[in-house]
Amino acid sequence: MAALLLGGVIGIPSFSQPVDHEVLEYVRAIRVQRDRLMYSVDVTIAASLPGLSKSGIFKATKKHGTDNNTYEPVSFNGDGIIKTDVIARYLNAEIEAQKPEEMLAVEISPLNYKFTPKGHSKIGDRDALVYEVRPSHHHSGLFQGTVWLDPQSRLPLMEEGKLEKLPSIWLKDATFTRTYRIENGVSLPVSIHSEVHVRVIGKAIINVDFANYHLQENPNAAAIADSGHR
Repeated sequence: MAALLLGGVIGIPSFSQPVDHEVLEYVRAIRVQRDRLMYSVDVTIAASLPGLSKSGIFKATKKHGTDNNTYEPVSFNGDGIIKTDVIARYLNAEIEAQKPEEMLAVEISPLNYKFTPKGHSKIGDRDALVYEVRPSHHHSGLFQGTVWLDPQSRLPLMEEGKLEKLPSIWLKDATFTRTYRIENGVSLPVSIHSEVHVRVIGKAIINVDFANYHLQENPNAAAIADSGHR
């Protein structure tokens, strides 16, 4: 699967402004993976509103396709406001972000960001290339922050930042940290930590953990490859 995902026929993308070769390879890698990788995974979402002393935990099986995500609920334990006003809104926002036009509008690439190299670092025991990213235009969902890339595959190891433009007047600010692991030549989400400050009710904390991945190859991958050769 790794050879198919990362050794495909999609060429190195080009952009109007000068871009590091490593960044171009990163964009190519995530686009190839996005078009070809499908999986199911167990998801646990733990959310809380500390100011209201409310919390809850939602468990589900997530099915990730090349053009959509679906969740099969397993259980929820906690306060109702967490289920309806925090977790449900989080999942709805994810579904909206999967629309093709929105995926392109928020893609971490030179289409939307200026990349500034910051040298090398480590994520756990892995070496990483570090880039500071700043939005090149205003759009809800873009962030100012940092991305860490695997030096060999150019796939993401971690992303961290603060949203520049918030999708609602009820939000004061939002920060996040997303971590990944490289497995079988693909980058898989491990955890997402988000903190959102909401007017009136205060801070909302959301922790998402992923476990037990079952990877699949897009059945249309062969057709994608064939079209790339034409």
